[in-house]
Amino acid sequence: MLMDAFECRLPIHGQDIVRLEGESNAQLAERRKQNYGLVEKVMETCNRYKVDMLLIEAKGPGLSVAQEIQRLNRTSNWGVQLVNPGNLDKVARLYAVQPIFSNEQIYAPDKTWAESVITQVETFPKARHDDYVDAISQGLKFLRERNFLRRGEELLVDIRGELAYKPQTTPVYDV
Repeated sequence: MLMDAFECRLPIHGQDIVRLEGESNAQLAERRKQNYGLVEKVMETCNRYKVDMLLIEAKGPGLSVAQEIQRLNRTSNWGVQLVNPGNLDKVARLYAVQPIFSNEQIYAPDKTWAESVITQVETFPKARHDDYVDAISQGLKFLRERNFLRRGEELLVDIRGELAYKPQTTPVYDV
């Protein structure tokens, strides 16, 4: 299920915001939120959705962002994992998760931001941006490798294996 999506270009950290005289905690929090950098925005989103694992591509600026999030995120209940896309290009990575879409295992809510994601995936690789495509292919691959996204045929094979006749073993000697 697609929970949220956003596109923005942010500095790694936002501005330090100092409490104004007479400002409430809620007002201060809102002003800080308006000045978030990438690290703060990602951490706030992960906390809001109670994620288990944040995946970050292990290339370029992703490495320093991951290190900074890990440094600031030592007490949270979620982790950060670097994902190495390997030798496959972006088109091959999206094709690798295409069966998940064909099997209708993906749900996107009726939201404007979801339409932006769908449009970007539909027009890839000719779209102007491909950030959503990268995130989707990495996330689905991660879930697939951990058996969270299994096709019907795979489940049937497992069920048949569990139901297959297995002769009962008896001990050679009574104990």
